[in-house]
Amino acid sequence: MNPKEKEKVLRKFELVLSIFCNAILVIETDAMVSPMDKLQNIFINLIEGCFSGYERDPRQNSLRPSLRRKFFNLSNNIQIHCDADFTPLTPSNVVRYFVQTLAKRNEYSERFVPLFADLKSHESESIQVADIIVGAISTKIQNNEPLNPLINLPFDRRKIKSYKGRSAKVYYFFAQR
Repeated sequence: MNPKEKEKVLRKFELVLSIFCNAILVIETDAMVSPMDKLQNIFINLIEGCFSGYERDPRQNSLRPSLRRKFFNLSNNIQIHCDADFTPLTPSNVVRYFVQTLAKRNEYSERFVPLFADLKSHESESIQVADIIVGAISTKIQNNEPLNPLINLPFDRRKIKSYKGRSAKVYYFFAQR
C-alpha cells in the first residue's frame, strides 16, 4: 500500500473500522514463532485463551461468553477467507479450528459449519479491505501505538503456560450499528 494512503487509513482508523467491519479479534503473540507444540494445538489454545479465564472474575463473567457467542455467530456457516500464514496448517484447517473452537460450550459443542472462501486478494474487494485493515493494525503494533478503538481483553495465560516465555495479548472490536 502507498505510504500516504496507509497514513490516511491510520489517521481515520476508527472510521475505517466502523464502516468496513462488523467485528475484529486480534491476537498479538509470539507463541507461533518456533512453535513448542503442534501448530494446531497452539492455534486452538490461543483462541481458547481469548474466551476462558473469566470464571473467577465477576466483571468478565458475562462478557467472555457473550463475545464468544458473537464471534461464533459471525463466523459459523459464513465463508471466511484466510491467508496461508499458518504453514503447515492449511487455510481451510485454520477456519475449521477457529469455528470449531468457538462452537464449544461447557461440555458440548454447538452444531457448526466452517466455510472457507478459497479466493485470492485480487478476487475480492472485501479481502482487499481486510488486508488494508490488518496492515494498519500490524503497523500500530510494530510502532507500539494504541490500538484504539480496539478494546483490550485479558488473555487466559493458562492456555499458553507450557510455552515457556511466550506471551499473548488480545484486542477486539464490534461495530456500533
